[in-house]
Formats: sequence, C-alpha cells, structure tokens
Amino acid sequence: RPQHPQLIFYGHDGVSAGTKVGEVPAVAKRSDHHPVWTTDGRVCWFASEAEAEAGVIRAYDRLDQQLLETPQLNETPHAQGAPTINHDGSLLIAEAWSRPQFPGRWDLLRYQR
Repeated sequence: RPQHPQLIFYGHDGVSAGTKVGEVPAVAKRSDHHPVWTTDGRVCWFASEAEAEAGVIRAYDRLDQQLLETPQLNETPHAQGAPTINHDGSLLIAEAWSRPQFPGRWDLLRYQR
C-alpha cells in the first residue's frame, strides 16, 4: 500500500522496547489517520479516507479485532475528520465539511454513542 497510511498498534515496556500488538486491517487505497484512544486502550477512533470518497470517522475495537458500527455518524456526502473523544469513547467531536442542515463550511460534529 504505497503512500496509504495504516494504523499499527504497539505496546511499550516503558524502558526501551516496543512490540506490535495489533493493527486496523489494511484496505487498498485507504488512508487511516488521526487515531485517538479510549482510556482503557480498547477502542481506537480515527479518520479514514478512501481514494475518490469523502473522509469518514471509524472506530476499531482492539480486543475484538473489528470495526464498530457507528449509526448515523457518517450519513453525509461530505468529508469528516480529526476526531477527539471523551475518556470512555461515548462522546466524539470531529470536524465536518458542509454537513446537511448545518450553517457553515467546516463545523464541529458532536456524536453520542
């Protein structure tokens, strides 16, 4: 996947060594970036952009090794990105471009799980 970032998770011993502990499965021509974690380290929220498609926000459960359903989060024809979350991942804030029924160009989207 040249030029398409992938999220790879590492654990670190706090002194000198790190080891790979997981990853979001790679998809051809898709860039995954701007990861944020719940405080327990289980769920990773991130921005995801496939070529010729609008950017979306995804969530990946590291323990179950699967993408999570995010009903209504990405129901827009326009780009979204740069997620940030509260401690348990139940509240997400992200940038959203020209989302239907919003007044501006770039807005902040608040999503509650």
